[in-house]
Amino acid sequence: LRGTLTKKKDSSKLNYQLGYDVNLESTRGDRIEGQYKNIHDYAAFASLQYYLNGLVIRPGIRASYNSAYSSSITPSLNIKKRIWKTLTARASYARGFRSPSLKELYMDFVDLNHDVHGNPNLRPETLDAFTLGLKHKTHFKKLHVNTEIKGFYNYVDDKISLIQVENSTRYEYSNIDKYQTVGGQISFVTTLKQWKLNIGSTYTGIYNEIEGYSESARFYFSPDLQANITRKIKKMNASVSIFFKYNGRASQYFINENEELELGFINPYQLCDLTFTKKIFKKKLTINTGIKNLFDVTN
Repeated sequence: LRGTLTKKKDSSKLNYQLGYDVNLESTRGDRIEGQYKNIHDYAAFASLQYYLNGLVIRPGIRASYNSAYSSSITPSLNIKKRIWKTLTARASYARGFRSPSLKELYMDFVDLNHDVHGNPNLRPETLDAFTLGLKHKTHFKKLHVNTEIKGFYNYVDDKISLIQVENSTRYEYSNIDKYQTVGGQISFVTTLKQWKLNIGSTYTGIYNEIEGYSESARFYFSPDLQANITRKIKKMNASVSIFFKYNGRASQYFINENEELELGFINPYQLCDLTFTKKIFKKKLTINTGIKNLFDVTN
């Protein structure tokens, strides 16, 4: 259940939003510890938006109560400033709180394709997130180019992760004591007539700290690259798209034969999909077809 009351008027320097958010979750079944569990979450939130000569300031706050865990108050602050007509700067800070879901706490899902186990001892995770970015828009006749550069830093206490057991297909949910990410992102979106090109790259450093395992306490950096190309076919009300993603070498935890968390790595790999989209019945119905995993990545 979610409700909001919003005042948004372009001519006004001050706008606001108030709201509530209620999430009632329950589950019953043989795969659930004790066969029945429930968690209730209640929250109220508010934000203001102040305009002044191209500057937008939006503070916000959220207060929540969880029936299985403690209450929390999470503030946020977003600032946007138009420097020139084509250049905009953004900065933000947000505090986050997430309690474990029933699936993460109690569900054991075991069949031919899955071996995932919940952990009733999970702790809630909390987050401090910072971002800083610039966005630039350029137009050359029919060529449109949007460029965005962003830096980010996230600090998470007790991050909830799905951990693989060594030399098996078994996965278990567990808390990582200290989890940090830092990095940068750059993206280009270009449109020219019937073509659209979206290219982006992210360089992310991940820091994990688990009690009793000091070797993990440093940043491991990994690059990612995404490229999407779309060609519209106006006469057919259709389009063809190619999606490519390169995933660099990334760190990941697994549980070793001594039932201890240990740091491992996933080697680099690439994914590529091809999609054909067509609109029919006066563009009221969209049909998608195509091929996924063109490089046949299986491991």
